[in-house]
Amino acid sequence: MARGVSYISAAQLVPMLRDPRIAVVDVRDEERIYDAHIAGSHHYASDSFGERLPELAQATKGKETLVFHCALSKVRGPSCAQMYLDYLSEADEDSDVKNIIVLERGFNGWELSGRPVCRCKDAPCKDYRVAIYALWSLQHIKNRVSHFGGSAIMLLCGSINSVAVNITSRHVN
Repeated sequence: MARGVSYISAAQLVPMLRDPRIAVVDVRDEERIYDAHIAGSHHYASDSFGERLPELAQATKGKETLVFHCALSKVRGPSCAQMYLDYLSEADEDSDVKNIIVLERGFNGWELSGRPVCRCKDAPCKDYRVAIYALWSLQHIKNRVSHFGGSAIMLLCGSINSVAVNITSRHVN
């Protein structure tokens, strides 16, 4: 079981999103309805978070790492992460959770740093994390390759990119 709450940067989180044992928990309140979100994230608004702890435990069963965030991860994200850690230590049920983490700079920092976001209205959000990670990786590769002038690789990346965009066309910004 998790022993404490730690922090992670957006750059560290991106490659981890491919792992099915990781769940992202968005604790923003009303702003999630109007803003985008990290694809595949679970939404448990901070204003009712305490009442929904058993529901979160059920929804994240089998997950080893939970990453919490709010808009800035200054108050709500860390508070809910700690509340969930306390809940797990007091609960009678077994939990697979080994890590409880807070996303540094929250969703705003994630989006401002150019990380991919989802604008779907599905509740819960469909899990398009792998395709979004692929798009982000291709953008990163294209930026690196274009700097060195690799036109053949750029063409390949363009083809793969169009397939990934078709898969995620309704979900990715």
